[in-house]
Amino acid sequence: MVAVEEVLDGKVNPGIVAQLNGQGGKARGLSGRKVFLARKAVAGLSEGGVVDLGRVGEVERCLVEEVRKALAAGETAVVSPVGQGNDGGAMNLNADVAAAALAGALAAERLIFLSDVPGVLADRRDPASLIRELRVVELAKMEEGGVIRAGMIPKCRSAAVALRQGLKRVEFVDGRVAGTMTKVVKGEEKAGTILTM
Repeated sequence: MVAVEEVLDGKVNPGIVAQLNGQGGKARGLSGRKVFLARKAVAGLSEGGVVDLGRVGEVERCLVEEVRKALAAGETAVVSPVGQGNDGGAMNLNADVAAAALAGALAAERLIFLSDVPGVLADRRDPASLIRELRVVELAKMEEGGVIRAGMIPKCRSAAVALRQGLKRVEFVDGRVAGTMTKVVKGEEKAGTILTM
């Protein structure tokens, strides 16, 4: 966990801030330990029994003061997915889940997830099967049916929680296409999939 924290807080976070500022933005880096209060994640199951996930954590609560200060100053808050564990140590968090928890705590207008797919697909092998709009009530059935699977599961589950907290909508966008994020934010292009209550 020491190495994870060093990389995420000491290299990745400052690197993203430098890239944003180098492109004319105004960004501020924050360690997630100042934002995310976390508990140890529930142990996983395997064929051999219960697996202790070590320093993997789940967000219990978000402290939004530092993020709000950055936003009030016109800055983009770049927050690492490292949580402050209730045992005093650092916890490694799923970045998608942490982002959704923060968006929900801020009652943000929208949350945009960048992924390596165009959005939620009815058939994961067919990009033309893109589902343009989804509602939270449809997620469980789609997960049961295998439509929502793998890395999309934590994104959708955490997005649903954030929407229940007051987040207005979640958008799933293909991060492999240069300029897509900018176009979606400016309203020049529709997101791949939009999830709402």
